[in-house]
Amino acid sequence: MKKKYTIKDIARLANVSVSTVSRVLNDATDVNEKTRQNIKDIIEKVKYNPNPAAMALVNRKTKYVGVAIPSIHHSSISKTVQGIMRVLHEEGYDVILFDFDYDESNALEKRYYETLDQKMIDGLIMITSVADDKDILITSNKVPTVLVERSIPESDITSIIVDENSAMLQIVDYLLRMGHQRIGFINGEKGTSSADRRLKSFEWAMKKRNLVVDADCVRHTKWSLHGGKDAFIELMSRQCQCTALVFASDQMALGAIGGAYEMQISVPEDISIVGFDNYEEGMVTNPPLTTMDYPSVEIGEIAARSVLEKIYDDQAEAKQYVLPLDILIRHSVKDIRNN
Repeated sequence: MKKKYTIKDIARLANVSVSTVSRVLNDATDVNEKTRQNIKDIIEKVKYNPNPAAMALVNRKTKYVGVAIPSIHHSSISKTVQGIMRVLHEEGYDVILFDFDYDESNALEKRYYETLDQKMIDGLIMITSVADDKDILITSNKVPTVLVERSIPESDITSIIVDENSAMLQIVDYLLRMGHQRIGFINGEKGTSSADRRLKSFEWAMKKRNLVVDADCVRHTKWSLHGGKDAFIELMSRQCQCTALVFASDQMALGAIGGAYEMQISVPEDISIVGFDNYEEGMVTNPPLTTMDYPSVEIGEIAARSVLEKIYDDQAEAKQYVLPLDILIRHSVKDIRNN
C-alpha cells in the first residue's frame, strides 16, 4: 500500500521543523527561499496532501468561523449571515452554522459552545443568543467572540445592536400622528435577546408618550409567518381593543395579514399593522407593509470584520456598535384622526 505522508514526514525529509513546513504551506514570508523550494520539491515528489485538521492543530488556525443562529428561516438573520459570509469568504474563511432552533431551554446552544475545542474554529459570531451571560463569557475566553443583537455590559466582547428605543419611538410617534393610541405588540419568543430588548423598547416608547400598554394586546410567538398569523388570530378572537399592532419582525406581520384575510378583517381599514425589519416581501404584499429599515447585511459585515480583527490581534479593543434605523412608511397603517 502506498505510504501516506504526514507533515512530520515532510519535516524529517527536509531536515526542518514542522512549523517551518507549516509556514511554507501557508505561504508565510519568513522562510529562507532555498529552504522553501526544498520543502516544495519534497511535497511534490511524495505527493503530499495536507490534512486540514492536522494543519489546524499545528497553526492554531482552521480558517473557519462559527456562526450561532436561532433559525436560518428568519429573513433578517439569513441576510445577516449573507453579510458575514461575504466578508469572511473574501478573507479566505469559511462558515460553520450552529442552528439552535429557538431552544428556549438553552441546552442545544450551550452544547455547541461546550464542544468548541472539538469543532476547531478560529472565531464565533453569536446572533440573538439565548445563552446565559456566564456561558458566553466562558466561550469568549476560548475563542474570539462577537455578539449580534445582544450585548453584555462591562465585558470585552464586541457587540452589534440596533437602536431599539429610537426605532420603537419612531413607530409610536408615527401611529400617534395617524390617530392611534391603543397600540398592541406581537413579539418573538421569550428568552431570545432580540425579543427581550424589543419588548422593553416598545414599553419604553409607549411610556415616553404617556400611552398605556394593554397586557391583553401583547403576545409572544414564534419568529415566523405562522407564529404571527396564530398570534394575530388569537388576539382578534379575544376582541383585543387596539387599533394598531406593532410586530417585532416583518415575517410575523405578514403572517398576521394572512390571518386577517382568513378572518375577513381588512388591513388597514379594520386594523393597522407595522413590522420591524424590512423583509423584502413586505413591499409587494397587499397592502405594502410599513416597517423599519433594518440593516441586516451591514450588521453581518460589521460582525465578520470584528471577529477577524480579534482573530488577527487578540489584544484588539472590543467595540460596541449601535446602528440607527429609519421608518419606511407604506400603506398598512390607516389615518383614523377623522373617524
